[in-house]
Amino acid sequence: MRKLAIKTRGNLTETIHYGYLSLVDSQGRLDKTLNDKESFFVRSCIKPIQAKVCKDILENKLTNEYLTMAVASHLASTQQIDLLKQMLNFYGIDESELYCGLHSTENKKVISSKIHHNCAGKHIAQIAATKEMSFSSDYHTKNHKLQLKILDELKRLTELDSITTATDGCGLPTFYLSLEKLAQLFTKTSFEKSYLDIYNTVNRHASLISGKGKFDQELMLHAPHKFFAKSGADGLLVVLNLESKETLVIKISDGEKRVKDIVAKKILEDLNWIRPNSINIDQNIYSSQGHIVGEVEGFSCL
Repeated sequence: MRKLAIKTRGNLTETIHYGYLSLVDSQGRLDKTLNDKESFFVRSCIKPIQAKVCKDILENKLTNEYLTMAVASHLASTQQIDLLKQMLNFYGIDESELYCGLHSTENKKVISSKIHHNCAGKHIAQIAATKEMSFSSDYHTKNHKLQLKILDELKRLTELDSITTATDGCGLPTFYLSLEKLAQLFTKTSFEKSYLDIYNTVNRHASLISGKGKFDQELMLHAPHKFFAKSGADGLLVVLNLESKETLVIKISDGEKRVKDIVAKKILEDLNWIRPNSINIDQNIYSSQGHIVGEVEGFSCL
């Protein structure tokens, strides 16, 4: 475990944030310095793989903005909600069919509509794929034919015979992988046209992937088609360098999502993947009156 960030209030340390870093090169070899192998549930970082399986089934029925929303962890902007409504209409899906529920894992509060759930796009794509294949409607269960296809795709990419699953925050299966395996599987996808098509599509519509100020979105807006980045719950982030085909995975042990973004900015600057201060991520701590009362600073690990 590494010291990755420090939170100060006034001039004093309030919290030290620890975590793990894994970097693999284009051959999938683990970096000598950023070489953590601990295992965690991959959460929303795996959405491109889930979306790819759905796209294989739906073909040209899952493209452009709809494909991006299937990968996204959205924050319910007007544009995102309008697209999700369009998707429901296009695929002939009633909102009641979505299993994601009425509790937002992002906003930590009860929501009035299932499409406001940050995983709604993924659920719509999976229901559409289920209907296309005439599979049973219980698409969220781990032994459903669609979920087994997703698991098989992960086994192919990781070259693992078995992968442990559990239930994600949105009710769908999630998968337990080492950071090294997670990084390696993303590097492997960077050599496959089907995944490059997804990454290029997301880059063309990067403002949909999460929300303003989120690192995955800001990175792809800053450097279009150079990176694919995807956050996951509980302090997880994957950054695939589409030019060098290297992949960095970050896991903050206490799950602090703000810290994850600040650490990512620092590490990418240290790796010379981005120029210093070229991406604006708010590192300040605020009082309820809006006054700056502290900050979070990422540490160099190189």
